[in-house]
Amino acid sequence: MGNVYPGVEVHANLIAGMLDGKLKHKPPYMVGAEVLLLVLGGIVLTLVIPMLAPLWATAATVTGMALITLFDLWMWSHAGLVLPLAASVLMTATL
Repeated sequence: MGNVYPGVEVHANLIAGMLDGKLKHKPPYMVGAEVLLLVLGGIVLTLVIPMLAPLWATAATVTGMALITLFDLWMWSHAGLVLPLAASVLMTATL
């Protein structure tokens, strides 16, 4: 149906979310929360990573990425909030 009626899936999901009362939303304070998450995560990783051996630093980075992703999924499924994920994962990967 995508070629004949482009976007029909998007509209159907929006209508279903409105009818079920489970429409995900992005709260207005999300920019501040994202900046706070990036600053705190960056400070923690900047202080912890240099003190670890390369293998443990890699494990800490992978664990941090997994925790960020799990937190995002938990907020999506339980709180109905849309949180930005890409900036946090990229920041963790580059440290």
